Amino acid sequence: MKLFGSPTSPFVRKVTVLLHEVGLQDQVEVVHTNPFDADPELVAANPASQVPTLITPAFEPELSLFDSRVICEFLDGKHEQTCFFPPSGAARFKALRTQSLADTVMGATVSLRLEHLRPEAQRSPEHIARWLRTVRNSLTVLAQELPELPAEPTIAHIAQGCALAYLDLRLSAEPWRNNHEGLARWYGVWANRPSRRATAFPGA
Repeated sequence: MKLFGSPTSPFVRKVTVLLHEVGLQDQVEVVHTNPFDADPELVAANPASQVPTLITPAFEPELSLFDSRVICEFLDGKHEQTCFFPPSGAARFKALRTQSLADTVMGATVSLRLEHLRPEAQRSPEHIARWLRTVRNSLTVLAQELPELPAEPTIAHIAQGCALAYLDLRLSAEPWRNNHEGLARWYGVWANRPSRRATAFPGA
């Protein structure tokens, strides 16, 4: 399998953390690429030229999968350990819901990053305020629902951990630890997992 990804993408990291958690990291070739360069091979696999994109020979003809949620669920079916996606019922949809909230934090933080890369005169204060509000509101819900996280890790744990790590990388001035001490304590434990250390963002 081949995974197109960027070293600083939180969505790519979500996939690579899962790979390490389930022991599949040696079965996937990670190809680092800048999606903004519209690499022809990436565009052929994903018309939106987005990462992560996974090419797998598991289907005939060979199939490309995109969106970290789709890729993670596919990979979670390729091992014999306990699944990170609960199979059904409330447990499944709570995990998916938390994953979606964490993905929202990541997406808004990416948008803030891109906006701040624009010349200052071209930045939109309204958009910046909206994305910051989205991040903060989502973190509040994640903190409130932290006691509902199961003891055994799920995709919710992976996504939430990647979202908080990406905040540290791109919004280091955001005082999320002061505002959500329980979430900060949880992250301090989660960040020590081998899968997290093996997939650290460059310079982190």
